[in-house]
Amino acid sequence: MDKTTFFHIGPHKTGSTYVQQTLFRNREVLLSNGLTYSSELVVDNSGHHGLYEAVLAKDSKLIEKFCLSLGELNLISSENFEYLKSNELNYLLDFFQGHNIHVILFKRNYSDILFSAWQESIKHGGEQPFYEYLLENILFPESSRAINLPNVVECWLNNKLVKDLKIFNYDLLLSQNADITKAITRFVFKRDILEINYDGRLVNSSFDFKTIEIIRVFNKFAKNSGYLINDNLRNTFLDLKKKQPELINAALESSLFRFGEFNLASTWIINALEDKFYKHYECERIQNNNVKLRIVPQIEVSNTGCYSEDFMKLYKILISTMQIANN
Repeated sequence: MDKTTFFHIGPHKTGSTYVQQTLFRNREVLLSNGLTYSSELVVDNSGHHGLYEAVLAKDSKLIEKFCLSLGELNLISSENFEYLKSNELNYLLDFFQGHNIHVILFKRNYSDILFSAWQESIKHGGEQPFYEYLLENILFPESSRAINLPNVVECWLNNKLVKDLKIFNYDLLLSQNADITKAITRFVFKRDILEINYDGRLVNSSFDFKTIEIIRVFNKFAKNSGYLINDNLRNTFLDLKKKQPELINAALESSLFRFGEFNLASTWIINALEDKFYKHYECERIQNNNVKLRIVPQIEVSNTGCYSEDFMKLYKILISTMQIANN
């Protein structure tokens, strides 16, 4: 008898971590209803990111061990699956011969996904202003990780083992106050599982726009000085925010910001990309006028030609704390 396996493939910035943590926390309830959310290759009690890494490493033994942990009905989740190239996906799914494979992903409007993806890049050491990031992605959408969803869809649909692909509209679900994990489990089971605890909490939520801009500028300073930053500066910043919030507040208050408030969803190029997606794929659509305005910050240099004393004081403390931690 063939097994049935659902792959939830994100993409990034569509609530995947919340979905995965909810599924992992409720895996016993899921199992009692016939669905296996395997604890093998799970990272941080959430998604099956270890399976993605095993594919990149071509670790057949690890993947075979994972497959042995599966039941008759399975749900596998990692937003990193969106990054799989055709040959990597074929390698993965070859281990799932005899499975009826269904794919689940979420469509989020491009204006929000671009802003959210930019923030994520800053959290991990990026230094590009939002306007530059936006231009780069819009000019070359085919190579953009943020707005390449059609490429992801086609990559999975082109594999002969994939039976179908279900697209949920992330924005529409949120506008209806629907739980995105419940949308998945209802689709898999064709009914509600009342025992599952959906807490609806935010996971990996965005920073406020002043904070992310300060981190971006500090990333730039640190990189120019030769420091290895990655996640270090962001993590140190958050730690200081808990322990010494007055330092952060002083830097925020003393910084001069320029704000641009706009709705990318009203621009013709975003509309064209959205129209192209919905023309080719079956998915409910949220109206562009329901997409929120974005306030995009940019720190300006003060009249004296330098940043404020509080701003620079915070930067120096961050760097010294990072260095102590590294030692």
